[in-house]
Amino acid sequence: MEKIVPEYSEEINEYLKKRNPMNHPTVIYKRNKVFEVKGYEDYQYFEDYYL
Repeated sequence: MEKIVPEYSEEINEYLKKRNPMNHPTVIYKRNKVFEVKGYEDYQYFEDYYL
């Protein structure tokens, strides 16, 4: 399955009103930063987006 997401700022701003524009496998972050903000909140289907 291919997920096509916007590439430019204005398109991204519109897209994120409805969906998460980040493909999860392409996002890299520091583990300790996630722990600093107490990890994931319990938001069904939006845990990654909220983080």
